[in-house]
Parts: sequence; C-alpha cells; structure tokens
Amino acid sequence: MPPTDLPRRMTSNSQGQLYSVWAVVLATFLGSPLAGGVVMSINCRRLTQPNAARDILLWTAILTVGSLLLGALIPQEMRLVEAMLVGLQVFVMYFLAARLQGRAIALHLEQGGEIASYWSVVVIGIVCGIILLWTLVALGLMPAPGTLLESNSSPDLL
Repeated sequence: MPPTDLPRRMTSNSQGQLYSVWAVVLATFLGSPLAGGVVMSINCRRLTQPNAARDILLWTAILTVGSLLLGALIPQEMRLVEAMLVGLQVFVMYFLAARLQGRAIALHLEQGGEIASYWSVVVIGIVCGIILLWTLVALGLMPAPGTLLESNSSPDLL
C-alpha cells in the first residue's frame, strides 16, 4: 500500500483542496471502492504522491473486482448478505482513507487548507458506478437495466 509517512510541514500552495475521509466514503457508497479510490488518488496527486495515487487506483480496482466476484457467489434470495457486502466495502474504504490520508488531511486543515466540494464527489461516485454497470453489461456479466423488469412482468393484468 502507499506510504503513510508525510512531511511535518506542508505548504498549502501546492495542494489546493483535499477531499475528506467522508468524501471517500460517499464516493464508495455511490459508485464502488474504485470510486473511493479515484477520490483518494486525487488527494495523492494534490499531495504530490503520484506513485501512491497509482497504487491506490490499482488496489481499489482489485477490491472492486473481488467484491463483484464475491457478490456473484451470493444467491439471489440473500439480499441482506449483499447489503452487508456493500457495508463492508464502505468500512474498508473508510479505514484505508483514514489510515493512509487522515494525517495529511488534518495537517492540511491545520495549515488553513480547505476541503474539496462534496458535489464533485457525488459526480465521481455516480459516474464510476455507471461506468462499472455498463462495463459489466458489455462483458455479459450482468443483464442490461430494464431487461429484468421486462422478463419478470406478466402480460396479464388480471
């Protein structure tokens, strides 16, 4: 994983705004662990840690694929277990963001830095989720949205 050692003093001129740990959680909830990884990667780039940014994207992509594979093993009738899997993903990304970037974000705020907008996190999360959904559809791993509704609907209303 990316290194967590940070300089004692950082200049806020070179950083711009950083996303909070809760922004990572929101992106993960809306999109996937990969969406949370995109937000963390943006923070790494703003902290001038390009290698850490690459590593975070790689590991969150692996986490996303692993979650999808694990989710495929869960029977359709066990919706609660699927919801728990989403909760686990969000918890893991919270832990990673707090552990890997929590100190840098706190130091950034202490030095007068600002937190980036949550609206951009919402967009990142939703866009990543849509891209992931359509990638799964294109690969044939998931039916297109709406086809399940059409196949399960009964032609008779009475």
